Amino acid sequence: MIAAKQKSKAKKLHILIKKILEKKCLHLASVSLECCLNIITHYDRDVIRLANAQESKKLHPSKPIGYLAFWIRKLKPISNAYPLNLLSKSPTGELSEECLDINEMVAIYIMGYLLEKYAEKGVLIPNQSKEKTLATTIRVTETFHDLLNSRLFLGSEAGNVFSSLKHDMRYRTFGPHHMVHIVNSIIWRLQKR
Repeated sequence: MIAAKQKSKAKKLHILIKKILEKKCLHLASVSLECCLNIITHYDRDVIRLANAQESKKLHPSKPIGYLAFWIRKLKPISNAYPLNLLSKSPTGELSEECLDINEMVAIYIMGYLLEKYAEKGVLIPNQSKEKTLATTIRVTETFHDLLNSRLFLGSEAGNVFSSLKHDMRYRTFGPHHMVHIVNSIIWRLQKR
């Protein structure tokens, strides 16, 4: 039997995904509440297992963030995603430009969202004053944006970290530890600023 707490967390995740789709991704899509429940079930199992392996039973924020993003990318709760700007332009209602990497995109944006939430709580960089915690929260947003938009030379063409990351998450072997490394690299950049 699925615990009521997991159902509640799945509903919150469902709402968050819809919000990110609209505000960050600028897409309209179907989001499966049942798949969100599967995500939470796997996520909770992993986080409990990881916490039990730690002496302090406390996890660094990068692990819950990375594992949730991984399960979103792995189980793909989002389908039939179309850019909002195309919805208003289609006189017949037919859409041809479905976004196939929407789950990867949302997983990345959820990492940024959760980094901001942990920063607001003062957990990313411990023992900071309220002023420094507020400054860290602002820097999280800036650092995350800067990292995703960093230009890369990818062989014969240039791209950015965001497009490269979406591609790798979709077409390469990509485990939760990869997501944790990404989050840790952002936190490391914050500490260096």
